[in-house]
Amino acid sequence: MEVYSALAKDPRIEISSGAVFSVKDREECEKIGIRYYYDLEEMLRIEKPDFVSVFLKTDEKTKIMQKIAEFKVSILYNEPIADELEEAEKVSQLVRQHGVLCVPASDVFFNPSIVFLREQIFENALGLPVSAFCRRFIRRGKRGNLATLYMPFIHLTRLLMNSEIKYVYSSTTPDESFGVMNLGLKNDTTATIAVGFNEVSAYPIDEVTIDVIGTDGAVLIRPNHASIRIYGNKGVSWDYWDKSGIDSLIEHFINLVLGMEQKIIDINDELVAIKVIDAARRSAQSKTVVELFLKKTNHHKARVKR
Repeated sequence: MEVYSALAKDPRIEISSGAVFSVKDREECEKIGIRYYYDLEEMLRIEKPDFVSVFLKTDEKTKIMQKIAEFKVSILYNEPIADELEEAEKVSQLVRQHGVLCVPASDVFFNPSIVFLREQIFENALGLPVSAFCRRFIRRGKRGNLATLYMPFIHLTRLLMNSEIKYVYSSTTPDESFGVMNLGLKNDTTATIAVGFNEVSAYPIDEVTIDVIGTDGAVLIRPNHASIRIYGNKGVSWDYWDKSGIDSLIEHFINLVLGMEQKIIDINDELVAIKVIDAARRSAQSKTVVELFLKKTNHHKARVKR
């Protein structure tokens, strides 16, 4: 419903219909007041939508997205695209084959404070980024798993450091409640990502911390508190935004569909993230550093070279 609410705010689109796979899905469509179909292909043939949003469990989503790609319809989806690397590569290849716009709905990545951070980095406000620390802890049962928590920060690390990940060293608790990923990038920058679940009722439901150290300063971000502070020759702080991450994400996606913006992340970036997470699993199991061999995606914004 969070995604529907964000979509409904944009006057440029009309939410015409939905495909239902359960009684709950049907009830949601009836509550919203849109047409619904029990057959996805029938909906795609009759409605001819410009895009489809897919927010399902991973095993259900993988098969459905392959079918949507065959109809050459743009897709907004919840990460991850697949649990296994082989399956993710299969879906990614099909999307590329059909030339489909396919964007992960990473609300953390599109949080306004993080968007502001990306702008500051691109404008060299911190000099050149050297190291980043990202942390996210959510209340158990909220949503997702460790892979889901890792993904937006892998995207962010690659974008901020303007480089690909060279190696991973990771550790995870036996029950996969907590994990730490240490990343080394090809341009000798580093990042640490710590994620996990908590069951403490007094702790925030979802807390994110991001610190980035640059050659000319540092930035501390607390998206949940809508705050950002930059330390350099002068300190500047902002403490309020009127849009959530999902609002910014939807606005960006619609602009992509309309050809008004360049892609920031897409399914190819998620495939890279899944490869990093797969390497992290192997690292945690072997307790060794695992090297990666990744190619740079070509839609990241240009910045001063190191």
